[in-house]
Amino acid sequence: MVSRSSRTGLIPKIYLLGLTMLLLTRVGFLALAVAVVFSAWRITSVTPNPEAWYFPQSVATVVFFCAVALYGFWISMGDQKLFSASVLD
Repeated sequence: MVSRSSRTGLIPKIYLLGLTMLLLTRVGFLALAVAVVFSAWRITSVTPNPEAWYFPQSVATVVFFCAVALYGFWISMGDQKLFSASVLD
């Protein structure tokens, strides 16, 4: 017999497993890997306070996540132009 308190944590785990399987089967392993890496954003210590002792690590974390996002955007654009000619004129 399963107690009620252990069943309440079961629903989010099933939801997360289903979401993982959907992501893996629909868009592939790379998307799953990026989702896992970006989910670590919640557990990192990031501060905007330059007086904090862990501010350099915060800057490195933000730069890393921005670099990965910009690289993914650049690769996904391929040979397309960022703006059409009518926007630039």
